[in-house]
Amino acid sequence: MKRVLLASALLLAGCATDPRSAQRARLEPEVAAIAAPLGGGITQIRDKAIDPPDIDRLFLAALGHLSVIDPDMRVEAIGNEVAFYYGEVAIAQAPRPRPQDIAGWVETTQRLIESARKVSKPLGTSTSETLLQSMYEAIMPQLDNYSRYSGRRDAQRNGVMRNGFVGLGMDLESVPEGARVRLTLKDGPADDGGILPDDIIVRAQGQRLAGQPLAAILRRLDGPKDMLVRMIVKRGDDEIAVSARRSLIIPETVKGEVINGVLELSVKSFNQRTASTIAEKVAAAGPVRGIVLDLRGDPGGLLDQAVAVADLFMEKGVIATLRGRHPGAMQFYAATGGDISLGAPIVMLLDGRSASASEILAAALQENGRAIAVGTASVGKGTVQTIVPLANGGELALTWARVFTPAGAILAGRGVVPDVCTSGAQTEGGQLLDTLVKAGPRRRMAAEAARTTCRPEPHAGAAVDAEVARRLIDDSALRTALHLPEAGQLATSP
Repeated sequence: MKRVLLASALLLAGCATDPRSAQRARLEPEVAAIAAPLGGGITQIRDKAIDPPDIDRLFLAALGHLSVIDPDMRVEAIGNEVAFYYGEVAIAQAPRPRPQDIAGWVETTQRLIESARKVSKPLGTSTSETLLQSMYEAIMPQLDNYSRYSGRRDAQRNGVMRNGFVGLGMDLESVPEGARVRLTLKDGPADDGGILPDDIIVRAQGQRLAGQPLAAILRRLDGPKDMLVRMIVKRGDDEIAVSARRSLIIPETVKGEVINGVLELSVKSFNQRTASTIAEKVAAAGPVRGIVLDLRGDPGGLLDQAVAVADLFMEKGVIATLRGRHPGAMQFYAATGGDISLGAPIVMLLDGRSASASEILAAALQENGRAIAVGTASVGKGTVQTIVPLANGGELALTWARVFTPAGAILAGRGVVPDVCTSGAQTEGGQLLDTLVKAGPRRRMAAEAARTTCRPEPHAGAAVDAEVARRLIDDSALRTALHLPEAGQLATSP
């Protein structure tokens, strides 16, 4: 292939044998801004990723993926040289850094990008965040299926879901007179302060809000935790003085109600309040005939919350073991004793979208004989991510540990197989259970075969699962008949 050197491009080759001793011209701000989040992120990947990464391969993948910004660009690494080509024209080239040299690769990446921006308009107008997003989109899949990069905005959203946010707990929309309250969070600061849906906030902290955009109104209401916000709201024809104190608001992940003496808990994800909320709902329910724990569609969340929820219902036993390359990833969790439900029977509902923390919880309760699982096989994620903050406000969710169930089985790729499988069920729950019982001795199978037989399916809201769960709660003999000492790696089938 004939290669033509574009004379107008800034070239690194020939300036020095080491890119870090190349000309130290001041980098333009957007290019300079990628250094810390890129170098810091790759360093964390080198130290913590579950499998040792090839640093050179990560950087070459990152550079190559800039073609999504400008499809006419490509990268080539031949011998000791790395070059950007625009069609058949070399627009930037540099000596290849020493193997696994993160600092050298970061500087080479910056210099190549800066040179290419002089020729490529799409690249030249890209922000540092666009450049980072493109490069990390190529880097993270080189590691595993679950590691990911989030830019500043997505990282903030992720943090809210995990840890909550400081605010007043109300949803607003802009109206000519100020801001209309669309809804308030139950027991949140605004609710406690007497603010009602359809109230119009016309003044906040002494300032009139009429005609202001919603962003400006939200800035007026935002501020530090525990500060009192004074407002005037219009309610009908009246104007009323109200106040609310900002507090930490954590999104609700658990819903629960007692139906015919059975506490039905639905967990949609695991955040900082999940375990305490479940404990509160169990306490509020009082003595019950049983608990249905619905984990269908639950993608997971915080590991420590999954462990804490399992511990709520276990007197003893192993909850989970984590193993990884980094010392911090080597963790062991066991029950501390004290079942808050006082031994009430538990039936868990799983489906093909139950993943991560929900699988850790399900495996712990199932393999310790504390709960019966109903539904379909779960996702089989079986890995744990550590959150790595980056200098640009973004973050990496970096896979650093594999999860092993109480029985010592690896969860990744297998997931949790239910004791009563409802995959593809065409009959009512009662008929399904009758078929299992009448079949006599059960055939037991290895996890891989069981997962093939009990296919993962989305079952959120499936009536057959709830019907089976309620019958199991009601029938202790049936629960005993379906109890599997080897649960978690075995399945029951007719």
